[in-house]
Amino acid sequence: MSSQQDHPSGARSLLRFLTGRHALGRTGFLSSALTLILLRLNLERLVYAQQGYNPPDSIAVILNCFAFGIIPVPHPDPLGAGQNWSGWVSLVPFVWVGACLALGRLLDARVSRRWALLFLIPGVRVLFLLILSTVPGSRAANGPQPQAGDRQSLWDRWLPSTRWGCALASAIYAGATGVGLTLLSTWVVGEYGWALFVVMPFVLGALSTWLYLRRHPATLKEVQWVSCLAVLCVGGLLFGLAIEGLVCLFMATPIALLLALMGGSVVWEIHRANSRKTNTSLMGVVFLSLPALLVGEPLGRPAPPTFTVRSEIFVAVSPERLWPLVVDVSEIPPDGQVWSRLGMATFRRAWTEGQGIGAIRYCEFDTGLAREPVEVWEPPHRLRLRVETTPTPLRELSIYEHLHAPHLKGYYEVRSAEFELASVSGGTRLIGTTCYQHGLWPAEYWAWWCGLVVKDLQYRVLSQAKHRAEARQ
Repeated sequence: MSSQQDHPSGARSLLRFLTGRHALGRTGFLSSALTLILLRLNLERLVYAQQGYNPPDSIAVILNCFAFGIIPVPHPDPLGAGQNWSGWVSLVPFVWVGACLALGRLLDARVSRRWALLFLIPGVRVLFLLILSTVPGSRAANGPQPQAGDRQSLWDRWLPSTRWGCALASAIYAGATGVGLTLLSTWVVGEYGWALFVVMPFVLGALSTWLYLRRHPATLKEVQWVSCLAVLCVGGLLFGLAIEGLVCLFMATPIALLLALMGGSVVWEIHRANSRKTNTSLMGVVFLSLPALLVGEPLGRPAPPTFTVRSEIFVAVSPERLWPLVVDVSEIPPDGQVWSRLGMATFRRAWTEGQGIGAIRYCEFDTGLAREPVEVWEPPHRLRLRVETTPTPLRELSIYEHLHAPHLKGYYEVRSAEFELASVSGGTRLIGTTCYQHGLWPAEYWAWWCGLVVKDLQYRVLSQAKHRAEARQ
């Protein structure tokens, strides 16, 4: 009789879990999450082992993809990528169970379950799992409420009592931490990746908010201002210490502010649900995990993707008349456009030594010279170049005369350039295509900025050929 009564209860519990309505404590969540991760890891490893791939290498790729990529893990052989159907099939139950674990843990911690979406953000998902494993639950016993004016720790002694002073101090402490982590990532590890541009801003927002809430109760809007102030402090320190220039800091600011707001908001919700706790252990786990992510991110990372930028323009001359002006581009005067004023490499002129395949085309920029051997020579319709050397992409805007950020060398490389001259009614459709790679992550975010610069460069070159060709008529 007892077993018949237990069966419906167990079924109801399973149903509540599979719909994310079953509260889950820290121990249950951590053990279940680790089991799920290990199961997924070994499943992918076994699939790769059957295909003859080295287990240590495949494990590094799988872990990197879990932390910083989009699952399922990409196939090791690009030619066999279409055969990775097993990864997609097995992905659904793992994501479903993982989402149920996160929702159940957030329910137990009395934190809004919308933050389960953090699991979708590469890099942040690792911190999210650590946060869920550490944040107190509803059954945790709360200690006595600290009295106003009590100084609980060293942090409290270094935080001013006024709101503005505490906000500024919290932002400066978080900003100084961010500078140290930036130097670790860029100068020691040599990485401009997810951990630097995504995880670190999230931690800055969380850390500055945690410090501020130690001294003052605050609304969500107040802690969001503190989080943004921490990002601005990092930028100001990097600029003032001649570590980064103004242009790159400007480009990184939008994504940094967004992630900092998320980090600050999560800590604020956790503090509101556990206002009698300092959550020191939570911040300690989050803070100490960031250096590990910075150092471990390069392991197993896939090759940077190749991005293509394409522009076209109509020229009212025949391809035969336009061809010589594409092969050799006369000097272009400075145009005073915004990218040139910001220090981006400005194209000056181009000339070709020799003819046919194997000829060398040189492109002169104000930051250096690009050497481009000819791969395809089909006058007057197609010219394809392999770019061997890429000049420095920009001169950093700084109050210092010499600023040598590591990303100025070797992180942005143009791979090829191509010109197509298609005969159309009344003239020629001139098409310029540039393929490039960069070593900055998130790759798509930085490709948007790079694409704007490359598009402007293409327009200058194509427009120069157009104006010269039409002026000769």
